[in-house]
Amino acid sequence: MKRILTFTLAMALCTPVLASEGAKKEHGKSEGASNRIKANWRVNNSDVIPLPPAPEEGNSSHSAMIPTLVVPITRDGHLVNYVFLSIRLVLANNVDAWKVRAKTHFMRDALVKQAHQHPFHFSEGTQDVDMSASEDFVRQAIAPWVPKDDIEKINFLSVDVLHG
Repeated sequence: MKRILTFTLAMALCTPVLASEGAKKEHGKSEGASNRIKANWRVNNSDVIPLPPAPEEGNSSHSAMIPTLVVPITRDGHLVNYVFLSIRLVLANNVDAWKVRAKTHFMRDALVKQAHQHPFHFSEGTQDVDMSASEDFVRQAIAPWVPKDDIEKINFLSVDVLHG
């Protein structure tokens, strides 16, 4: 009885190992069905997303990126679109960039809250975001975390609006 139980247990444990081998071709490649999927897609040159511009060499280590935000745009009090913003704060030389970077998620939350209370606007007669008003908007929203004197300039790396 002990031998039968041992034999049955050994077969139960070895069967999955033997079953997964499948038929072998030359060079050790299997012919049978596989659970792996081969991706057969290519990236066209038109599909490549351009990288945001690199910061100036002197400011590259002295900046903080605010995670991408999505904020509403209104016209005459009506929601007309959303804008996707990528923002980099270039900091003054005397500011510890790591302390500012640690607060960027709080700044992002403040920007989203303020954007829903006071939405962005298009420039007069255009479909473009008013960038001068946007910079003031950002400075005002992040003021509790970064004093105005600590920010040398604000770069909008990408401002994407769905036109359609």
